[in-house]
Amino acid sequence: MKTFLTIVALTTATVLVGCYTTSGTIPPSEAQASKSNLRLPYLSSVEMPEEINEGNVLEITIHGSFPDPSWFYYRTDTKIINPDESSSERTTPNDGSGNRIELFLWGKQNPEAGDVITVLVDFTQTERISDLKEGQYTVIIHGETENIEKPLMIRAKQ
Repeated sequence: MKTFLTIVALTTATVLVGCYTTSGTIPPSEAQASKSNLRLPYLSSVEMPEEINEGNVLEITIHGSFPDPSWFYYRTDTKIINPDESSSERTTPNDGSGNRIELFLWGKQNPEAGDVITVLVDFTQTERISDLKEGQYTVIIHGETENIEKPLMIRAKQ
């Protein structure tokens, strides 16, 4: 039994290490997520300001649920995309409309939970993001069955 648990822990660690790069955290691929026993939540709502001043912290509160009590919030991967002049994603002209903030909130299943009743378990998670540049953004929160998109304006420092 101890050997099996050790192997599972090493496998999980290997998969999770592959999810990070020196430029920031990227979401795991679908194959990595299933090997790590990760899943996205069902999303209910998102609370966030429509605009903030450059230099302020963006606070996003996400309400959602997991399919049963064996699942719990595990971590959030954040991907910030600011297309620049050299990017193939750049719009013409570069009006900042391609700026995106993507959040992947991952749940993980407790392997020791055993059989549990299928009932949605609510959770709330607040994420704070700093060092955003001036411009228009689309904030995308990824969910199990749907994504929620919200507009965001970051005003220049005054």
